[in-house]
Order: sequence, then structure tokens, then C-alpha cells
Amino acid sequence: MERSLPVIPSLPPPGRVTRRTALRDLTFVIALAGLGGSIAGCGADAPAPSPSVGAADVARSDIALVSAPADAVPAAARAVTAFSSDLVERALSGRRGNLVCAPFSVIGALGMTANGARGRTVTEMLDVLGFADSAELDAGLAALAALLRTRAGTKTRSDHTEAVVALDVANALWGQRGVTWQRPFLDDLARWYGAGVRLVDYEHATEAARVAINAWVSDATHAKIPQLLAPGILSTLTRLVLVNTLYLKAPWEFPFVKELTAAGPFTADDGTRSSVPMMTGSGGFDYASGPGWQSVQLPYAGRELAMTLVRLEDGSCLLYTSPSPRDRTRSRMPSSA
Repeated sequence: MERSLPVIPSLPPPGRVTRRTALRDLTFVIALAGLGGSIAGCGADAPAPSPSVGAADVARSDIALVSAPADAVPAAARAVTAFSSDLVERALSGRRGNLVCAPFSVIGALGMTANGARGRTVTEMLDVLGFADSAELDAGLAALAALLRTRAGTKTRSDHTEAVVALDVANALWGQRGVTWQRPFLDDLARWYGAGVRLVDYEHATEAARVAINAWVSDATHAKIPQLLAPGILSTLTRLVLVNTLYLKAPWEFPFVKELTAAGPFTADDGTRSSVPMMTGSGGFDYASGPGWQSVQLPYAGRELAMTLVRLEDGSCLLYTSPSPRDRTRSRMPSSA
């Protein structure tokens, strides 16, 4: 039986900014049960897997992680932006309340498994993810990951002070022990994502598998997400779990002054109002507006990453963290958060 990823139809340009995601301490996970023959990454009749490297409980190719071409970044960025817009638009449709969504994590996790797909399945996955073929997908995501790694480290602010930005991206696939993973699939995972398949036993030790995955996520997110998978999420039918983690800890380019924090009115989703401490600051920020919305971008130290706040006409606020372009016209305006 063939299992395919449903195609997400193209959506018309939204009338307001609806991308909503914060890349701080975010994790994406998919649990797949009973993978069909359309996934060539596994199968009982598959060729012998590549030798494991390191621990005996990891099936991994010995191929080294490649240096992705920098010229693959623009096309990959456009694909990720379009995918993010569609995904978040659908996630927000008819929804109220808080939503944490990490489209880059989604596309990264699905990108790894696209290497094990064939036929209609891989065609639909590439269509959803916005890439022409698997080669463009792998090179593009690898180039973006490499670019993100350069955004971490010691950065110099506009006032010449230094600050450290922590940004860690980690991928892992957790597969059923005893399933034979094909060599080309493991080679692509190692070559483009620096990943392998970590082997656990969902069938006979489901709880132990859940604990192992949670421990890995906790370590990758510096203990910010100690338990990603709650009891009961996995089952004896689970065969593959995809995990992508993004950890960000970054100081502001223009730090808020603690003494300026003051109480202000805050309205929750249910309409209740309360007085909460609010930070206040000013600086040179990217600003944009349109029908029904206004937005401002607050850069982190070094101006290579930024948090974008979008205030809608209904009073709600969206936020997401993204690379911060340096070539936009800047408007000087006060900000409060």
C-alpha cells in the first residue's frame, strides 16, 4: 500500500501578515506508523545497510557532511518562506489562542525523509516543500543550516560591545531496531544532514524509546524541553520518529533598560484584562505596515537575527524570529513589548 503526503494547495496572498513562529526552544516531531512501500528508506527486502559509525545503536553512513554551495541559499530561502506562509496560514485558520509553530523544523524533518521516498510520494513531498528535485532540496537545506551556524557565536553590537548568540540546530531520526535501512538513504542523511538513524524498539520497549527520545531532545535544547513526547504518543506500531530542534538564546542589539520597565494593561485571548510589567526601549528598527497590521523588527546582537512583532487591527500580536536583512530602509521609532 502506498502512503503519500497530501498536497497542500497554493493559497492566495493573505490580506494581512499571518506568519507566526518563534524559533526559541522549538522542536518538531512526526511519528510514522506502518510505512508503506513508497518509502525506499526502509524495507525488509532492502540491501544491506551502511556500517554503523560510533555507538552500536545508530545506523549511520561513514560519508562526511558536505559543504553546501552558498549559491543554493536564495532558492532555498524562497521555498522555505513560501512553505512557512502556507503552513502557518492553515494552522491559524479559525484558531484563537497561543500557537508555537516552527516551519523550518517541519521542512527540515520532511526534507530528510524525502530522500527515502520514491514515485508519487517524493513528487508530492517536493511539491509541498517547494523544491524542483531532491538534489535542490538537500543542497538548499544544507546551505541554510550552514548559514544559520554562522549566525551563532560572539557578535559585535552597534555600540561596539560584544555579546554571545547561541543557536543550535540538531536533527535525528529514531527508527525501529531490526528494520533494514538502505545504504543510499543513510548516505544522503550523512552527506547532507550529518545525521543517521538512531535505533530503538517501539514494538517491545515503547516507553524506553520515548524516554530515550526525550533525553536527546532535552540535551539538544539545553534542558528547555525536558519532555517532548508525553506518555501514550508512541505505540507498538510506530516505526520512525523525526525530530528537529532549534535552540536560540540571544541578547538584544539594543538591550532594554530594566529601570524603564513599568506596569501596563494587557488583554488575554478570553478578553480578561490585567496589569503586567512591560519593557520599553527605543532604537533604529525595521518597520512596515499594511491594511490592518503594523510590524517592527527587533534585532538581536549583531543584527543577523531578529524578532518580528506584528500587531493586528484586532489587537492581537504575532511574532517570529528570522534572519535579519541588512539592506532594508530603517525607520526610527519607539517600541514597547
